[in-house]
Amino acid sequence: MTYHGHLRKSYIPMLLSRTIPVAGITVLFSLVANISTTGLVLFAYTLAMFTILTALTSMCLGATGNIIARPFQDQKKAQEIFSSGLCLAALLCAVGTAVALMLASIVKFLPGGQLLEEAPLRWMAIIYISCIPFTVINTFLHIFHESSGSALNCTKIRTLSTVSGLCFLLASSRLVDKDIFVYLAMSYFVVTETISFYALRKLTTSKRLTFTLVFDRTIIRQTLSLGLPIAVGLAGQKFYFYLLNERLASLNLQLVAELAVFMTLAGLLLIPYTTLSQAHSLYVSKFPGSSLAAYGRGIIGHIILSTLLSTAILMNANRLFSTIGDTTLPASNTLVGALISLIFCNGLLSLAMAHLRGMNDTLKPQLLVNIVFFTALTPLLYSITPEPLTLPWYINLQAIALLCIWVILTFRIFLLHHRSRSTLCSVQ
Repeated sequence: MTYHGHLRKSYIPMLLSRTIPVAGITVLFSLVANISTTGLVLFAYTLAMFTILTALTSMCLGATGNIIARPFQDQKKAQEIFSSGLCLAALLCAVGTAVALMLASIVKFLPGGQLLEEAPLRWMAIIYISCIPFTVINTFLHIFHESSGSALNCTKIRTLSTVSGLCFLLASSRLVDKDIFVYLAMSYFVVTETISFYALRKLTTSKRLTFTLVFDRTIIRQTLSLGLPIAVGLAGQKFYFYLLNERLASLNLQLVAELAVFMTLAGLLLIPYTTLSQAHSLYVSKFPGSSLAAYGRGIIGHIILSTLLSTAILMNANRLFSTIGDTTLPASNTLVGALISLIFCNGLLSLAMAHLRGMNDTLKPQLLVNIVFFTALTPLLYSITPEPLTLPWYINLQAIALLCIWVILTFRIFLLHHRSRSTLCSVQ
């Protein structure tokens, strides 16, 4: 299958399955921002802290799609991957929930937590923690089914859970006081993940996949060797985001609310890029012989997406920012420029990481990301206070770091392909 044929077949279902949940979260943040700015600070801080654990546990399973997409997988092998992966997911559920409960018990001692009321923060944490087991299991089930030919069914499930969650949100916003609504808003994740779990379980049954207590060491080793670096890298980025929240909270709590609005909008606009990256990664896993040419085509696709999205942002900047955050973060030229820079650089890095994941290379790229974030970006974050104190300065700093990492990883991609050709020629 050609690269363009692969994208035509998989891109739209995968795009929808990612757009719909993020659109739901966008509406969620927008409602919280419009109903209670104070609640938005509490909401954003809680998510920034606990999504680190969610990312670390669930994305250990992130390479399941590449494993199931490899050539010559039969039904028996798929069943083995399913059972072993589900066992691993159950173990990660237990570990992630236990660590989250420990974190909730000490949240009041954290610098940012000391600036917020203890009881509301703890209740928000407990509500979010209750959805962690479902999130981890659903991540595995979704990736497995999406990569094994059921992308459209996964999209339908995401649509069902998101619409149900939004109905719950809208009803809550009309029926309860604004001080209570922020807790129900956090319950959105519990509602959507629970519905997704039961729907994905039904899809699993329809494909005649059964859960048996199988812990195949080869499959587990493959899953963790590829997935654990992804999880650590993503958790590192989440932890940087938490540190950024802490830094902004120490300077001005309003900046935390502004960052929540900005990153919600950026997350929505990044979906086309992450979808392209995932589809690209699966293609590299299926057709390793043509992966270098595919990387060039992926960059062309990235440029086309960037042109379209940048044009849309420039034409609708005021509407976009007011829809997401009301008056919390008014649009400005510097803010729009920072948004376009961030999604462009993030999209490039996502494509390079996805390409290397398809080549079974995840450890060194993720190490590079964390090294740059914590040895270069974090010291700058805490040592420099810009004048005037504005959000775009911090966003542009991150975009520059992402672009530098992409340059290094692109060099690594060409180096690995050169080594692969040299090895093939020496064998022949």
